Amino acid sequence: SCSSCDTPFLVKNRSEWLQLIGKEFFFEADCQNCRNSKAEAEGKDALAKLYAQKRLDLEEGFKFQRWTECNGDLIEILIIIADGFNTRAINRELFTPICGVPTFSSSLWKKINKLEELGLIWVEKENPLETKRINQGRVKEFHILNRLRKFLYDIRKEEFQNAETILKNKKAEIISEIDSAKSGFIEGKFSPTKDVIIRAHRDYGIRMILEKGRKQFRIQVEER
Repeated sequence: SCSSCDTPFLVKNRSEWLQLIGKEFFFEADCQNCRNSKAEAEGKDALAKLYAQKRLDLEEGFKFQRWTECNGDLIEILIIIADGFNTRAINRELFTPICGVPTFSSSLWKKINKLEELGLIWVEKENPLETKRINQGRVKEFHILNRLRKFLYDIRKEEFQNAETILKNKKAEIISEIDSAKSGFIEGKFSPTKDVIIRAHRDYGIRMILEKGRKQFRIQVEER
């Protein structure tokens, strides 16, 4: 019988009996249902311990202000994750580059992994107990402390409180220098003359005007 629930095992012949008991003289084993139940309970316990540990990692990252170890690119990714209201929105914001760059996704994941190593975020995968990243599956959720989320919001609020907001009937103009250009791809740099806030979930019109005879184009942005 099952050592946990006393359900009898049924064997039809000597071979099945030998297969069941193996080489043990005193047979003690669980039936399949009990094994499944115990495995499920152990999995829940391990998952609870993992969540508790990750929570401690996030608390430590906030306590020691690990964002001070981040460069501009890492801070930008951290802000996108902090602002995201669900995984789909965050993925769309992070993994949709303006231009198709073959190494974009891999280089971005290196930065996301760095944020996780610093304890600023936890990227929970579909199989979080699997230690090998390749077997963890797709991203289930991006975790970040609400205190860190609020801190980042307050910092940006203070930083941009004197910035010019694009309002109706106002335009922002940016002059961009072209470093290189080829079919379907323009690369360059720009430096706005003043801070400009572009609000989320609003419609903006954009015009790009190529200056003839100059390696330069103007970008005009206007709220609709």
